[in-house]
Amino acid sequence: MPGQETMPRTRKESGQRDSQSGLAAPLSLLPLLTSGSLSVSVNEHPMLQVDSESRSLGIEVAGMRESGLVLGKLLAGGREEKSLGRLLAASEGIAKKLSEIGWTLTLYDGGSSLLSMGRGVSRLTGHVRANPLELTKLLRALR
Repeated sequence: MPGQETMPRTRKESGQRDSQSGLAAPLSLLPLLTSGSLSVSVNEHPMLQVDSESRSLGIEVAGMRESGLVLGKLLAGGREEKSLGRLLAASEGIAKKLSEIGWTLTLYDGGSSLLSMGRGVSRLTGHVRANPLELTKLLRALR
């Protein structure tokens, strides 16, 4: 009606996907961590290492498998992606968020770095860097 103000529609009301899906919402809490570290293990397999002083997250593939979590689905914001290229493109939002807040996420398999995203990774690659020598391990880790 004329003269009446209307509330703007939210993303959910307009049918758009919420940008805080998958890992993006918990990542918003990282700037609150100012000191210390946190380690999470599942059945004696390391899964997650958070170090607030170096502003880094480390995820170990063996721990993710042991916990039953599908890493590829988490990185893709809850969607299941079939190809590595699409998965990396889908994870670009998380990488950009990490870069904005100054944090780095690294995926490890037995101590070997498979993938890094966020702070310190080139904007030209969407803030995502995959180790080209470990692509087969990366594909296995993400499925």
